[in-house]
Amino acid sequence: MRMLRFFVIILVIFCFIFLSNTHAMEFSTALPPIRLSSLLAKISPPHANEPVHYSFEYKVPNFHDIHDWMEICFPPGTQFQPPLPLEGKERQDRLIQITDAIYFEGAVYSTGCRILQGLPIITMCDDTSIWIRFSLPFELDRTTEQWNTLTIHFSPEAGIVTPANSGDIAFSIRTESSPQWKTSAPIQVIALDPGKARLYLSNPYTDMNSVYLVECIAGKGKFDLENPILVRFAQEVYMPHTIRLEDIQMNGEKPDQISLDDHTFSLYPATPIHEGEKIRIVFCKELYIVNPSKSGTIVVEVANGLEGELFLSQPFSILQMPYPRVYVIIDPPHETSTVDFMVKMVFHPEQIPHIHDQIEINLGVYGCVYTEILKENPNNTVLIAFYYNRPIETGYYTLKMKWKDKTATCTYSIPFEDESIFLSQQHLGKKESGDGEIAQDRNRST
Repeated sequence: MRMLRFFVIILVIFCFIFLSNTHAMEFSTALPPIRLSSLLAKISPPHANEPVHYSFEYKVPNFHDIHDWMEICFPPGTQFQPPLPLEGKERQDRLIQITDAIYFEGAVYSTGCRILQGLPIITMCDDTSIWIRFSLPFELDRTTEQWNTLTIHFSPEAGIVTPANSGDIAFSIRTESSPQWKTSAPIQVIALDPGKARLYLSNPYTDMNSVYLVECIAGKGKFDLENPILVRFAQEVYMPHTIRLEDIQMNGEKPDQISLDDHTFSLYPATPIHEGEKIRIVFCKELYIVNPSKSGTIVVEVANGLEGELFLSQPFSILQMPYPRVYVIIDPPHETSTVDFMVKMVFHPEQIPHIHDQIEINLGVYGCVYTEILKENPNNTVLIAFYYNRPIETGYYTLKMKWKDKTATCTYSIPFEDESIFLSQQHLGKKESGDGEIAQDRNRST
């Protein structure tokens, strides 16, 4: 009897991990019903018809055992790019690619754990929604602070493309131990339509330096060395004092020439852009375009000077900056094993810490939670803490800072890509204070 029980257990494990993956594309008929939500979904950027970054913050309702399944429903109109092959090694390789693009914040697990995780089960529904089921390579105990919330990331490398049209979309989640669907609040996605421009800011807060992404479909004629693209910013936006070619990208390359007249850029592409082609212009953070000082909405205009065409973007919301706030820089940025952290904290001028106050900093990495005690009264609103030689793996993390009853967070990735505000001219190699000791920012920059 004992041998029979052992054989049954092994058979069940084999069927779940391996046999189910030979049928990794199934078909269902209905989108899950909407229920009370414990799911916060985000997509970045919020664009239609593109492979984007998805994150799902799930409030864990009960205990989840290791290798329990978890399933996420992507909305109708979602597609895979490249498509999922129907069978054979090509399909298995594509499923591995999707698995490698799934990250769990705060989890510590090895390559061997990923292998035991198995491949995801993909369900293609009749309403064109997609369900992705995967197993957890670790257990979740919601009674511990680390796991009362689980954040799951699908990087753009998964190739999960948002629905093609502008509108509101929502996501759902369920697990083996909590099989009823939980549905997120709606998220608006914006399509790139002919005759319109699309605007996105990496940092939407007042008085902050940001990356500005402007896109449109080229209209009549063409853009070349004789006919520039005109991009006009709102008067409330602070324009740079100097401009460099390398701080602007047009379809992945720097323009041949640029000029700035008041709030209007004239951009001459190095490669001609013809009617019907996509135009993607990135005004990099190093260009130093600063958001308006007051909250509200802004638009940009894209114009063809010769043809007289004018494309307006959708309004983009500028939000009031909350306090306190926190930022992180990681050095070296492309390292994926041991790195140095610089944590920058910014406080409201009327609410700053004092001597002997405690500040808790959680780097988002397992075992890296620190309580710092101020040894002096700050002379300004900016404090900096350094942490050296901390182990880390490829993935996505959320740094948390707590002071009194206030909390601030900052999401970052490894390898590190800094899309936050321009912090300061300091480098982590210049050790201003001891490891873990909070120092004041003597060279503050906005």
